Amino acid sequence: MEVRQCRALNCHKLVELPHYYCDEHRELEAAYLQSRMKWSHSHDKQYAKRYDKTKRVATPIKREQHKFYKSKQWQDLRTVVLNKQHYLCQYCLTEGRVTQGNTIDHTIPINFDPTKKDDVNNLNVICPECHRLKTDWEYKHY
Repeated sequence: MEVRQCRALNCHKLVELPHYYCDEHRELEAAYLQSRMKWSHSHDKQYAKRYDKTKRVATPIKREQHKFYKSKQWQDLRTVVLNKQHYLCQYCLTEGRVTQGNTIDHTIPINFDPTKKDDVNNLNVICPECHRLKTDWEYKHY
């Protein structure tokens, strides 16, 4: 069973996928799905292509990393970690909060130690807020 946190403000209930809201806030789901469709139709694939060329694969090292993240090996590792950690942000859990996450983060960045890129013990589920804070910290310290 895959779960995520209810999107309602200050609601921390977990809901089963594919829903975005718990039973208490389910009436908000239709409007949310409509706004997602509107956004996706307004952002064309050219945006992603431009971003990929200027940011994601700008250097040979970034190109190799991008290639790794598109590989079957990474997809399998990602699935193992998500299932093992139940889609819950490990950084929030250490502070006593339960937050749904679906991003996999390298505890020790692969820019710093490329040998740990496929080490399951170096991977954690992380929520967007923790990922932003950790990335900012990494830029300062690495």
